[in-house]
Amino acid sequence: MEATSNALFSIGPLEVTKTVVTMWVIIVVLGLVSWLATRRLKMVPGPIQSAAEMAVTKLQDYFTGTMGRDNARRYFPVMATFFIFIVVFYNATQCHFTPFNSCTFSCTPFFFTYFRVHRTL
Repeated sequence: MEATSNALFSIGPLEVTKTVVTMWVIIVVLGLVSWLATRRLKMVPGPIQSAAEMAVTKLQDYFTGTMGRDNARRYFPVMATFFIFIVVFYNATQCHFTPFNSCTFSCTPFFFTYFRVHRTL
């Protein structure tokens, strides 16, 4: 029985797979969106700044409700980073929206579940 490798290429002894490349793309996209949302902050926000502020406020409210105010303030940067990365990575892999596949609508159940849960809260 032969061992097969999913590696696209190697960097020294490390094999780089499709999953690793997908994570790199997500990191770059999230970094670019964060930079665009925060490069020119204004008192009257534009659409990208408004979306970023709304996302941060919702996540802060969620973590405050589950962890308490003091713990939420302390752990918010780490927990929000993990949460956003995991949600985006889940959608990218479940929707097959990677640099190697075209997007399909297999992620629709995730969106319906998300909106059904959050609409009832």
